[in-house]
Amino acid sequence: MPGSFIRFKQWANRWVPEKSKVQFFLVFIGISALFWGLTRLSNSYTTTVVLDMNYDNIPEDVILKKAPTSVVATLEASGFQLLLYQTFGQEITVDLESALFDETTAKVDLLLQRNFLETQLFENGRITLLNPSTVGLEIQRLETKRVPVSLVSQIEFKKGFNYTALPSLQPDTVSVIGTPVVLNEIASIRTIPLVKSGLDRNFSETLRLEIPNGVNALSHRVVVVTAKTTKFTEMTYEIPIRINNTAVGQTIRLFPQRIKIRGRVPLALVDSVRASDFSAYTDISQVEGDSETLPVFIEKQSPLLRSMRWSPKQVNFLIRQ
Repeated sequence: MPGSFIRFKQWANRWVPEKSKVQFFLVFIGISALFWGLTRLSNSYTTTVVLDMNYDNIPEDVILKKAPTSVVATLEASGFQLLLYQTFGQEITVDLESALFDETTAKVDLLLQRNFLETQLFENGRITLLNPSTVGLEIQRLETKRVPVSLVSQIEFKKGFNYTALPSLQPDTVSVIGTPVVLNEIASIRTIPLVKSGLDRNFSETLRLEIPNGVNALSHRVVVVTAKTTKFTEMTYEIPIRINNTAVGQTIRLFPQRIKIRGRVPLALVDSVRASDFSAYTDISQVEGDSETLPVFIEKQSPLLRSMRWSPKQVNFLIRQ
């Protein structure tokens, strides 16, 4: 080394101008120091660093009330890597899938996860010691409640069309996980709005569920809504009115004696609906004071008829003894 330095000095005296020698040697010293530092930083060292912790795979029915946020680790790594740890810190994720849970606490052995934790460090970094090696957590167990799904929809049908039956949801109920206070306020889970205009055909769509504030988890995040539509036509059926609770020997005459029932029927099923599918009655015992009318009630109707209405809804009557 002394001989090399002497030869370098002789070369510099010969080729470098006198007034530039100082700057030249400063540059030379700086470069030498840089290479020396890089060589030192490339060597392996062992030291302790503080690693920030967060947690993954927390069970849906658990809330972490209190959990350590850091751990002291003894690491074996290059000097450059350790310098980065000391300067910028390092965050690791602890997997709680293997943690031991009871009603109020949980424990996780970090040493059992050492290989997993090392994959989160810089390349070739090794964990030789963790303090503490076992982490204790304070938890709160949540409750589960089964509630129905409520379809939110804004449907405009093409003229003459409608559902053949109400839309079906799959699933039609979901499990909600949360604190008792939150669950007491939840009667159902709503879908995002289903919006359609000019609807004239069957459909099946996936809708996302809206998660209420305070709910920790749902058993399902989406539902499938399925509906069938068909063309309807307006129909009218005329049927007699039956009189209930007439006294022995009493004759009652109604005016009129029949009512008209109107509604919409699927065009393809018009022949399946008959007047005999309906029945109406009035009850003489419901006469109040000097009233001269009786209300008319529908006793039986066809399930195929939609938007049912009838007239008249009040009839006059005459009693003969």
